[in-house]
Amino acid sequence: MGLDKVRMTPCGFCFVEYYNHDNALDCLRYISGTKLDDRFIRVDLDPGFREGRQFGRGRHGGQVRDQYRTEFDAGRGGWAPSMDQDAGRAERNYSAQYSTSGTKRKRYEDDEDEDGDQHDAKRQSRRTY
Repeated sequence: MGLDKVRMTPCGFCFVEYYNHDNALDCLRYISGTKLDDRFIRVDLDPGFREGRQFGRGRHGGQVRDQYRTEFDAGRGGWAPSMDQDAGRAERNYSAQYSTSGTKRKRYEDDEDEDGDQHDAKRQSRRTY
């Protein structure tokens, strides 16, 4: 059974070994696409073992397919891991740019002096000679 390498919990796939290639092809032909507990079974032939593949293959420890999911699926742990991170990143970027009143924060680099040049006083005062 495939494990999420971060949480060490089942991540929705397993490996089945067959005695011969024809039996594996029969499984692919007859079992793939059937339903079990309201979920479709997907059967793929595995190219073989490589070190590091004993856990989930995706960046976040689970299946690669789950990283590209766009809908919420409680049976697969909720939102896709990358979507959770994107949402958090967008929230952090928004909060860094806007004050609690909703007005856009002025960046120090946006300040200009009378000559129209960007204000440099803080940077110059930090220099050590």
